[in-house]
Amino acid sequence: MNTEKSSADEVAIGGWLILVLIGLIVSPIRIGITLFRDFVPLFDSISLFDAYPTLKTMIYVETFANAAFAIFALFLLVLMISKDYRFPKLMIIFYVANLVFVIGDAAYVSQSPEIKQFVEIGDSTKEIARAVIGTVIWVPYMLMSTRVERTFVKK
Repeated sequence: MNTEKSSADEVAIGGWLILVLIGLIVSPIRIGITLFRDFVPLFDSISLFDAYPTLKTMIYVETFANAAFAIFALFLLVLMISKDYRFPKLMIIFYVANLVFVIGDAAYVSQSPEIKQFVEIGDSTKEIARAVIGTVIWVPYMLMSTRVERTFVKK
């Protein structure tokens, strides 16, 4: 009985990596929907920005950061599909940066009474929980998984 896997099986994107792949496909779509549904309409609210200058700054920062995360996710998707050896480290950076941003954003909002009135507490809690769970699950997986090690090898 042959228990050795072929080299094609060893480098295939499969197993739990399929969930990472799906996440990288869904993330830019979800971010894009959020940007166009929640943020773009606010740019037409000049009077809102005049009345709440801190809100204007937050909207611009969040729009830029979300666009950057969407672009980063697309870049990671390309790296993953091409099985680039840099993928696991950059994916870890993606998860940790997202966690730091989400927590920082929630902290900033909670300290600004001007902004707090426009944001629901449940939204921040849900985003923090999503970022924490993703980071706690996928960072160790990227560091310790044999499949990740075999799939993303330096050529």
